[in-house]
Amino acid sequence: MAQLVSLHDFALLIGALVMAFVIVGLISVTMNKMSCRTIYAAHQIEIMWTIVPALILFALAFPSIRLLYAIDEMPTPRLTVKVVGHHLERGDLRLLEVDNRMVLPVETHIRLVVTGADVIHSWAVPSLGVKLDCIPGRLNQVGVYIQRPGVYRGMCSELCGVNHAYMPIVVEAISLDDFLSWATSLVEDED
Repeated sequence: MAQLVSLHDFALLIGALVMAFVIVGLISVTMNKMSCRTIYAAHQIEIMWTIVPALILFALAFPSIRLLYAIDEMPTPRLTVKVVGHHLERGDLRLLEVDNRMVLPVETHIRLVVTGADVIHSWAVPSLGVKLDCIPGRLNQVGVYIQRPGVYRGMCSELCGVNHAYMPIVVEAISLDDFLSWATSLVEDED
């Protein structure tokens, strides 16, 4: 997600520079500092307004294609979690809390395998850069690497049926040591 934000900031900077250049050009022509005849007859300007946009597109395309492949690449995960989407029962804190929070360790490569139990859902946690469809009878996977501990909230971003809209998702990220002790306590509780 941090790389997506950096790419967005870079594209926004390029767009702002292009807009500033166009505005300065329009103001110069409007204030009649440059003759329109000079602009229409200048072959250098024609070459410039052909080559410069191509260079700008290349400058935007290269990092976005690199990031597109990096998002799809999944290093060997240390943890695999299966996520099954289904609607919540009435009586829960609507749009805020879930029955069981997903607890994950930070600074660990995690693979999420998602599917749906009843209808098509979309497991989305924007602050983690994850949005993936949960389709019954099909397994989809995505890689997650959480950098900081905290509580990350999202929601199902599909209209999954009557009374299914805006189902919350809560991911609690904790340190690896805390995660291991939490997992050990779950196993001991089952025994």
